[in-house]
Amino acid sequence: MTGKLVGWGLWAIPAAGVLTLGPWIAIFFVANPDVSTDQAGFARAVTDAPHAIVGYLCILGLFCLLFGVLALSSLLQRTEVRHAAVSPSPAGQAVGFVRRAWNAPVSDYAAVGMVCGIIATTLVIGTWTMLVVATPTVGDVYLSGHSGAGEVFKVLSGGHWSARVVPIFVVAGLADLVAAFTLGDAIRRSGLVPRWVAPVFGLGFALSIVSAPVVSLVGGLLLIIAGVVLARAAQPAARRAREPGQGSL
Repeated sequence: MTGKLVGWGLWAIPAAGVLTLGPWIAIFFVANPDVSTDQAGFARAVTDAPHAIVGYLCILGLFCLLFGVLALSSLLQRTEVRHAAVSPSPAGQAVGFVRRAWNAPVSDYAAVGMVCGIIATTLVIGTWTMLVVATPTVGDVYLSGHSGAGEVFKVLSGGHWSARVVPIFVVAGLADLVAAFTLGDAIRRSGLVPRWVAPVFGLGFALSIVSAPVVSLVGGLLLIIAGVVLARAAQPAARRAREPGQGSL
């Protein structure tokens, strides 16, 4: 990934925060009847434009987050300390898989974070796409006179999920936690930004993937803060990468 793309991708992280924050704020101001007691009202609500806009903004925000994860991983894998490990200690020198994994280079952590971040983000994008398309479609069927379609709303609503989506949530959740930790630790050890940015980004990523009220509000705010710091810190490195003889970042 070239230096210019890395720079744009890092700015996609705060953009993802804004696009994540906005829709969840809007949800508190749009009609959202209880699907269990007012299926007709719920059908009218999900077929209105505001709900569609909220859904598409969330998907766009997740795409920005995906681009941001790719750019961040590219930057971290090419830092000057990419082969540095945690400070040596007698325990850290012990032979064993766990020790070696814990003391892995920054570049390895960034690569693992990228893979797990892609898995978590794409699974959530797929879920949101399904909801944005399927929920208003069921609403149209319900409002056309097929009241039995209202039962479908329950398995497409938070808190009433069908057991069929549990494996997706489990995989996305595990990938989310691994990506948040590995990318955060890679940021901390890279020396590119102050260390406090690492937990802010990691927690922001993890909470944004959860896609739930309040939780994602906090996640979006943290992504904005961490993303701006990361993007600004990467500008000198991106300029050096574009200079003749420096290669691509």
